[in-house]
Amino acid sequence: AFAPAARSVGEDCVRQHERHGRSETALGHLEPGAVRTGGSGGQVERAVLRDINGDGLSDLVVERAIPGELWYWMNLGTDTLSAKHVITDMPDLFGPGTVVRWADINGNGTTDLIYADSDASYRIVALDLGSLVGGSDHPNLLRGIENGLGVYTEISYKSSTEFYLEARAHGSPWTSTVPFPVQVVSSVRVFTGLDLDDVPGEDVLVKDYTYRDGFYEDRDKAFRGFSEVVVKEIGDASSPTRVSTHRFFYTMTDPRNGRIYTYDAQGALTEGAPAAPSAVKTSRREVSGLAGTFEVLSYVDGLGRKLATVEEAETGFTVKDAVLFNGLGQVRYRFLPYASGVSTYTTPSPALPAEEIRYDASGRRVLLTHPPDAQALITHVSTSYLPLSKTVTDENGNPKTHRLDGLQRLVEVEETTGAQTLLTRYAYDPLGNLTQVTDAQDNVTRFSYDGLSRKITAEDPDRGTMTFTYDDAGNLVQTTDNKGQVVVYTYDGANRLLTEDYLDSALVTPDVRYHYDTPSAQYPGAQNTAGKLAWVEDLTGATFYSYDARGNTLWTVKRITDRGQSLDFMTRSSYDAMGRLRAVTFPDGDTIHYAYNNGSLLEGIGGVIDAVDYHPSGARESVTFANGLKTRYTFDARDRMISLSTDLVAPSGSPLQDLSYSLDGAGNVTGITDGRTSVQGTPEEETQSFSYDALYRLTRAQGPGYGTIDFQYDKIGNMIFKASPDDPDPGHVDNPLVNLGAMTIGGAGGTSGRSPRLPGESRQRKGNHAVHHPAPGVERGVPGGGAPLP
Repeated sequence: AFAPAARSVGEDCVRQHERHGRSETALGHLEPGAVRTGGSGGQVERAVLRDINGDGLSDLVVERAIPGELWYWMNLGTDTLSAKHVITDMPDLFGPGTVVRWADINGNGTTDLIYADSDASYRIVALDLGSLVGGSDHPNLLRGIENGLGVYTEISYKSSTEFYLEARAHGSPWTSTVPFPVQVVSSVRVFTGLDLDDVPGEDVLVKDYTYRDGFYEDRDKAFRGFSEVVVKEIGDASSPTRVSTHRFFYTMTDPRNGRIYTYDAQGALTEGAPAAPSAVKTSRREVSGLAGTFEVLSYVDGLGRKLATVEEAETGFTVKDAVLFNGLGQVRYRFLPYASGVSTYTTPSPALPAEEIRYDASGRRVLLTHPPDAQALITHVSTSYLPLSKTVTDENGNPKTHRLDGLQRLVEVEETTGAQTLLTRYAYDPLGNLTQVTDAQDNVTRFSYDGLSRKITAEDPDRGTMTFTYDDAGNLVQTTDNKGQVVVYTYDGANRLLTEDYLDSALVTPDVRYHYDTPSAQYPGAQNTAGKLAWVEDLTGATFYSYDARGNTLWTVKRITDRGQSLDFMTRSSYDAMGRLRAVTFPDGDTIHYAYNNGSLLEGIGGVIDAVDYHPSGARESVTFANGLKTRYTFDARDRMISLSTDLVAPSGSPLQDLSYSLDGAGNVTGITDGRTSVQGTPEEETQSFSYDALYRLTRAQGPGYGTIDFQYDKIGNMIFKASPDDPDPGHVDNPLVNLGAMTIGGAGGTSGRSPRLPGESRQRKGNHAVHHPAPGVERGVPGGGAPLP
């Protein structure tokens, strides 16, 4: 006989005879076994191999081994059979014409025993051996889960046959079927053990499942699933029943040619164009009680990939984040924002400015190509990879290398400028906390942490050592700086900051106090303060707050206390339904109003700005001021500003500003051209040029309005030289604060050699360029030798 006797692919050859049985798997390995039977009374003739417990393996069954008994041996799947099991009280009245058949007559996935006798009172008798063997009509299936916390999950099953018959009874027969029943979850009921809703009794969460159109793969002899599953989550009065339908279509997409190939139930190939993309529409009410809304539509394709976002604009719509994909489903083109006359999605035109992205075989980005700039120059950002390192070369050809350790943590950054190679190194503790940063001049900043990875010390060459202390909830409760200054913080039970206390000679405790939830007795009319900051006391006085129902600040009162006298200054604000600021009333009674366009961008400020127009990127294209002036901006294909002009609303021919900008590939301003003929050759002319090093630090600024200034820097960005050419060079600037010359810092070997001053150490020990209490607004030269300033 041929039947699944072992857990292998294919059927096995089984030989059975009196007292013995042996099987040979389809893989060709001999696996002998023996089963003891009496062999009398036709037992061998009535022995069959049937799967009676639904585990996919054929069991040895002898029906009517003796009158009233059925014997069976379970196939254990390990080349052995179990000990003999006996089912008693079997039917024992049979006529000579009794026929025995084996079939899954009730569709529960196990083979049933059927007796057919046309002369008996019951012509057909069927025995569900699966229920008799396993104690369930769905043997070997998980029926319940108890989590030990009082929650019990009950799982119910049905066979695919039952769903097939139900669909046919409702006039919606399946379009594809499977040749055998499949047990599927029909219901999941979660008994919470609690009664937390308004319905008496234990709360039960119910999900019901319905299936249709099973698919069986004839070539592989495998069941593949169902084309549709409906999940019904039973709700109540506060949460309606939710029904979700999951469909699986047997399709293959061809993204290169924009085609979809579909296979019907018989495997016939059909072809069609992709369906229109799905969209999620978000509408926000602009003014309560009025019909106007600000709408945003997010489009996705059938694979759930975002295609674009379409927003309302002042006129028409703006398309943002639009992309096209390559054959592997990766973003190939990323379009810059552009204007559209309709809100529906259309495939972006190749003529629109877009960034092109290319990838290596591992799916990593290796090249980013920008659209042409105003001079039709196309620039790139390239990325190369080595094990644990990545080098990014920017639009100007300057590389930057990031090196990682085996845990993918950044350990070194390498930059180059001229002949110099600059390294910044990072170190970590075993938990991944950053413990040390060493800059290109070997200055070291160190950090230490407690067992919960909270920073407890920070040692910096400039600030010295700071320590941090925390409470059991992880709140910072004290800081101590290198001068021994201590700040203490306290918190309430919700971990909100309550006080700040600076332990200084003023002996004011605390210096700042925060109050939440309840309005101050001095301003009891404050609204919606529950869960929010209600008022703050500090050394200048106090500040009081009131909020609307959405959490926007309705008004603030700033109290200023001086010499025992207090003055209160109230500022009021109002908002529209979208939470946008509509008006502000200042303490002197003046009020300014804000207006917005259809794209929800600021359109005007009453008495200050009459109108603002915008580029699709969101940058301002023009601003019309209330005094009759208008500033206009233009942009290149990369959305970078390349000109600015200010003139009367009706151009006069003599603009107040007329500036054009030149940019390098990385976006640095390399030149400004002043188009005003009236100021050319005068100190008011704003034509300038700029030069940079590979780290984009300004190295030269030159313009007719001031001359030429050169700059130099050390490895970590400190300015070490500033001067103009010597007189009588035309670029000479006759200003000693410009011609500082060389500025020396650091010790031997080009390192800064800075070390923090220890607590209590004399404040006279100063490094180069140390400044001690400069007077506000006073400009001073700095001695290079580290001498104290007067």
